[in-house]
Amino acid sequence: MKICILSSFEDLLLKDTGPSIRIYNLAKGLASLGNEVHVIIPKDKMTSEYIDGMTVHGIKGLCPIVILKVLCKLLGVSRS
Repeated sequence: MKICILSSFEDLLLKDTGPSIRIYNLAKGLASLGNEVHVIIPKDKMTSEYIDGMTVHGIKGLCPIVILKVLCKLLGVSRS
């Protein structure tokens, strides 16, 4: 199953704050069950890293248009 988690916490990779560690553990657990997990977080620049079985995408800001384009690309969905 393909799963995408959107987070407003930029410090997800630090894994030392309450909400961030919950998102990280959720994504890691879902990935360990064989799911393809993508986590989208705000960053200063566009990044993409494979960490602990999940792909973490950093997006400059969380602009809805950018999110829509990334989700369409990840899920293989096209908008008409």
